[in-house]
Amino acid sequence: MKKRILAVTLVAVAAVATALWIHAARRPAAAPRPDPRPASAAGPTPAGPTPVPIRDGATIDFSGGTAVVREGAQDKAAIDAAVKKMDAAAADVTFPASTPGKK
Repeated sequence: MKKRILAVTLVAVAAVATALWIHAARRPAAAPRPDPRPASAAGPTPAGPTPVPIRDGATIDFSGGTAVVREGAQDKAAIDAAVKKMDAAAADVTFPASTPGKK
C-alpha cells in the first residue's frame, strides 16, 4: 500500500512539474523593467541632433554623417538646374476649378 501511495505521489509531482515547465516555455518573455534609479542618477543622456539653420540658396550635405551647410557656385548651379526641371515638369499641370458648395 505504501509503494502505491509513493508511486501515485511521484506521478502527480512529475505531472505538475511537466505542466509548469510547459507553461513557462510558452509564456512570452517579460517586458523590460524601467530603471528604478532617478533620472539624475541614470547617467548622461545622449545629445540630440544639432539644429541646422535653413538658408535660401544653401544646400545641406548629409553624406558625411553630419549636416554640413554649403553655399557655393556649384551648389547654386545644381539648385537652379533642379528648379528649372521642376518648373518645366509642372508647366502643363492644371487643376479644374472647383465650384463653391460642391465637393
